[in-house]
Amino acid sequence: PPPRTLEAIPNNLPVQFTSFVGREDDVATALEMLESSQLLTLLGPGGTGKTRLSVQVAAEAADRFKDGVYFVPLASVTDPDLIAPTILSTLGVAPASAAVPPSDQLIRFLSDKAMLLVLDNFEQLVEGAGLVGDLCAASVHSRILVSSRVPLRLRGEQELAIAPLQVASPESDIDVLIKNESVHLFVERAQAVQPGFALTEDNARAVVELVRRLDGLPLAIELAVSKLKLLSVEALLERLEARSLTGGPRDAPERHQTMWNAIAWSEEALSEPCRRLFARLSVFLGGARLEEIERVCGPELGLDVLEGLATLVDTSLVLADRANGRFRMLQVIREYAAERLDESGEAGEVGRRHTLAYLDLIETAAPELIRRDRKMWAEALDADHDNLRSATARCVAAGDADGAFRFAWSMWRYWQIRGHLHEARRRVDEILAMPGGEPRRRAKAIEALGGIAWWQGDADACTASYDEALRLQRGLGDDREIANALYNAGLMEAFFRRETDRALEMLEEAMAIYTRLGDEGGLADVHWGRGNMALITADDPREGIPDMERCIELYRAVGNVFGEGWGRYELGEAYRRSGDAAASRSHYIRGIELLYGTGEISAAVFFLLAFAGLSRLEGDDHRGAVLAGAAWALGERSGVDLVSIDAARIEGVEKETLEAFTGDLADAYRVGRAMTPDEAVAFALGTG
Repeated sequence: PPPRTLEAIPNNLPVQFTSFVGREDDVATALEMLESSQLLTLLGPGGTGKTRLSVQVAAEAADRFKDGVYFVPLASVTDPDLIAPTILSTLGVAPASAAVPPSDQLIRFLSDKAMLLVLDNFEQLVEGAGLVGDLCAASVHSRILVSSRVPLRLRGEQELAIAPLQVASPESDIDVLIKNESVHLFVERAQAVQPGFALTEDNARAVVELVRRLDGLPLAIELAVSKLKLLSVEALLERLEARSLTGGPRDAPERHQTMWNAIAWSEEALSEPCRRLFARLSVFLGGARLEEIERVCGPELGLDVLEGLATLVDTSLVLADRANGRFRMLQVIREYAAERLDESGEAGEVGRRHTLAYLDLIETAAPELIRRDRKMWAEALDADHDNLRSATARCVAAGDADGAFRFAWSMWRYWQIRGHLHEARRRVDEILAMPGGEPRRRAKAIEALGGIAWWQGDADACTASYDEALRLQRGLGDDREIANALYNAGLMEAFFRRETDRALEMLEEAMAIYTRLGDEGGLADVHWGRGNMALITADDPREGIPDMERCIELYRAVGNVFGEGWGRYELGEAYRRSGDAAASRSHYIRGIELLYGTGEISAAVFFLLAFAGLSRLEGDDHRGAVLAGAAWALGERSGVDLVSIDAARIEGVEKETLEAFTGDLADAYRVGRAMTPDEAVAFALGTG
């Protein structure tokens, strides 16, 4: 509720029939900024709650302004010449003679006042912003609080960007969720529509997903709540579409009747080229870098892309993440823009350019995912994962087998290192079901499926895929690809079929080809494969150490951090299995730094289990149970199950063994399962 001092201060602040939810930090920041600045602009897209926030700030600041606090609604004003008359009317000041311009009359009236003016919805009047600057100069004890989608660009103006409300994680407890701003708003407004409504264990996940789907936009949440008269939260979530957000209060401004109108109100003020850019930007999911935006949206736009983006950012239709060099739309705004794109007839061509842009990105990134800058590239792909997904899906929907095969091959390593194996398997299975395509591209997509199945510990799918890839590559006749297929198939023969002699034959054939080609990276792979075979078949696990040391040397020479990290893992295993705990730990530490230190989730599963085995070797079963619990839980979440096969099994920390624990060891296992990957790795390294 507004402070009691408001009753003693002249004001016309609109009566609020609902409580003010959240935004405590924004209110505090705005109040502080008003202390030092005559002009404060609250910036944000339609529906973020700028108006409601400005009223709350004005109410709490009222006691600073002896001459009053006045709210000036400008939404229906489109002529800048009407700004001054509208403010005068709001203040109850009668018009002066025709000889005195309203702007001059307003300046004179305010010159000796200490007043707070709230100018609401100023964006369509920015051409008249000079009057605001004149008012600030004339009335030094007054303050002006503006809500707008665009800044006024005046000297001395301070800007406060108003973000959507916070959105909670659905895994949070009920007592945490109810304190979350967006959930709190939903529940409070829901209780007005449906008395007795409460957040429960049964509906909490749906409520959180619903407000997440609405990006925490207060207007969108309030419009959605009105549907609770007819639908349950779960049903509302199923039916939710941004354009269905109608049904706001009849006496609300027209632009608030639908989320669509709130967005359209901003779009209508744009130039035609800027509208075209706005529509085209909807093709990006999760935002995009300027490089991709220029390529996808720039052709035949009739506008410099960067200039257009600046306008869209100023109008709050696009959000700029300057730190990461990305631009994005809130979801409901993107959906509106997508409809405009469909109506334009450009959706097909824009989608085609989007697909090609992200195919180029992933094909550029793929070889870098095993090199020194792999973390940087993986993080770049994280930011564009949704764009990569949509581009892949577009290829499948269009029947573009070659494009889909290229995505499958280029994406699979990213999916593996980031622990997206479940998704990877589903998508690559779908892609390989497509007819047609060049045999060489299909062969690489099949190899991708083999790699995914390898990490999943799926022997049948892995062996079938690598057998087929080798058959196709022999037919195509590319020596380097044949050697690579031999290496993959050789590992499969050793690990899954336990056909040691056949595996060695394949690896020796691959080594001969790589030697002839002078391919050090390929030779490193073969040495890694031979070292692994010795580890799982030889009587003395140390027999594989020379091959592992050679593979690390070669991987370093070609800059393959991925290979070096896994070479360190296998060296650590060789020393652990031979009882040398100190040497084992040294290689494990270096390996996990190289792999998990560059963001590889799959590596964390293996190394945590290896550290668990090492703890057991050193007699610390409690520590081993914690680490093993963390490893198996992470393996389940990421889909990495290669650790379950016999060749990779670490005695004493098998899942079935751990599940049978009781007492303190069972407790330790559960503690480990609850750890985050970062917590578990820090624990393994003794730093957490």
